[in-house]
Amino acid sequence: MLNRARSATTSDVFNAIAEAHRRDILDALVTGEKAVGAIVNDLSISQPQVSKHLRVLSEVGLVKCRADGRRRLYPEPLRSNETRSRI
Repeated sequence: MLNRARSATTSDVFNAIAEAHRRDILDALVTGEKAVGAIVNDLSISQPQVSKHLRVLSEVGLVKCRADGRRRLYPEPLRSNETRSRI
């Protein structure tokens, strides 16, 4: 049953942004590119939680990850006109 809820969340943009922490992460990224650790510091939630939420946001196409050595950087969220075609 848990897998079904996870699948529904990752395939639907609206379900993905229904989670408050995910909206907070998107808000944190509006100011510019950040590493996961910076998001953790900004939001005061655990690194595994931030990574989980970023994975969901990435799966629905709201954020993209870029590797910089061992760090994963997340630029600003995709603009609404880029996302609109996915909805």
